[in-house]
Amino acid sequence: MNGQIRATEDFHLFDGRVIEDGTLGGKIASARNLAQSGNSWVFPGAEIKGGAYVSGNAIIVPVYDADRVKAVLEQINEPETLVAINEVLEHQLKTSINTVIGDEKLFRRFLNNPTALGHIFKILEKEDADIVESLVSQPGTVSDNAKVYGNAVVQGGKVSGEARVLGDVTVKNGAEVGDEAHVIGKAVVTGAGKVFGKAKVQGEAIIDGGIVKDEAVITGKSLVHGLVQDTARLSDCVYVDADSVVRGNAQVSGCVQLIRTTLETGAVVKDDHILVDEVIEDPSLATNCPEKVPQSNDECCTPREMYLTMTAIRGGELATVRMGIKDAVKAALAEEALPYRMVYCPDALPAPGSIEEIEPDCVGFVREGFAESEWVVYDDTLQLLLAAVKKALREGKIVQVVTAHESITKQSLEKAETAYQIVSCTEHAEVWRISLAAGEITESTVSGGGTGFVCFVLGEFME
Repeated sequence: MNGQIRATEDFHLFDGRVIEDGTLGGKIASARNLAQSGNSWVFPGAEIKGGAYVSGNAIIVPVYDADRVKAVLEQINEPETLVAINEVLEHQLKTSINTVIGDEKLFRRFLNNPTALGHIFKILEKEDADIVESLVSQPGTVSDNAKVYGNAVVQGGKVSGEARVLGDVTVKNGAEVGDEAHVIGKAVVTGAGKVFGKAKVQGEAIIDGGIVKDEAVITGKSLVHGLVQDTARLSDCVYVDADSVVRGNAQVSGCVQLIRTTLETGAVVKDDHILVDEVIEDPSLATNCPEKVPQSNDECCTPREMYLTMTAIRGGELATVRMGIKDAVKAALAEEALPYRMVYCPDALPAPGSIEEIEPDCVGFVREGFAESEWVVYDDTLQLLLAAVKKALREGKIVQVVTAHESITKQSLEKAETAYQIVSCTEHAEVWRISLAAGEITESTVSGGGTGFVCFVLGEFME
């Protein structure tokens, strides 16, 4: 066979995307490569070779060169081609080719729409049969006798040999899984990471640029940028940086961070340790690790959390994070000079134009230009103002704020179940004014007069 697949009916991918009847996909070596039951799919530019088998709801998709795709669309001047492409875009995305090219958010949606891609690539192939291959930067391939099951996604990655990829696994961005390796569960292999030999990666582990080989096993929520080999075992939430090596029968568990560190045969490291520039090769030395670093459950996976957050933001996705790492994320974004916007977490979004969650447990970050219109912008300095108001009220002061901040101050106090009363500012010779201007909080004693202000006092201090 060695031909291109075509959908014979409408169906949904596991992530909700729709493949319409007649949509062209990628290439397979024979009908035996792709299960006829289930909702698996191969995108244009991806391929299943040899005796490999893809089943369940698995998706095989290449990484398209966005700049090259835009350039091709911009160069189209044949009227019939333009009309045909605009008909597809209008049906799929309610937009036109010029809008898609000029709107980065819409363009990403286009690249993630399998039906739009299939139909438009088919139109382009009438003029250039090899156009799709030229638009692919990282082909997604499954070859040899490899098998991909479940809701697995191979996106710009390679699965070969006798490898098995199953569950909600993602293999992407040039990553490879080969030999007799197994990647299971919700694991991710990315950034040219490699898993081969008889290695096993499972749970929610992430291999980003790292190498896992031989009979090594990675489980839990570990994040690996370095080398793990032989019969080494990593579990729980271990972080291995790009300059670290875990080999032999070394065992690492708990909230351990390895930075420029080598663990040799016999090493056992667990609990909350951060090892920097260490070489450990005897189990007795594990007790001489630096003093245990106390961490809450949330903090245990901070390196992983930061990694996932920054990856999402770079990709134009909304990343919601706990308040404990808000400042660290802001610092990382500033270091990369990446413009961003902070918004209130969608799970607790107030109605547009209002702010109901004054003191959220989390905050969202999104790249500038990718925010949705219904998201409410999070004002970091506003939280500082509210904190200052509460502190002054607890000290028994009569606190004055501008009327523009009256509503949110009320909501904040009520959420904290704090009894308060609004009093007349003019009845008091002196009040404690707290104001916000140009991102700065100022506090001072002023006379109680003036318009445009409102005064608060705690219930226990009411006269």
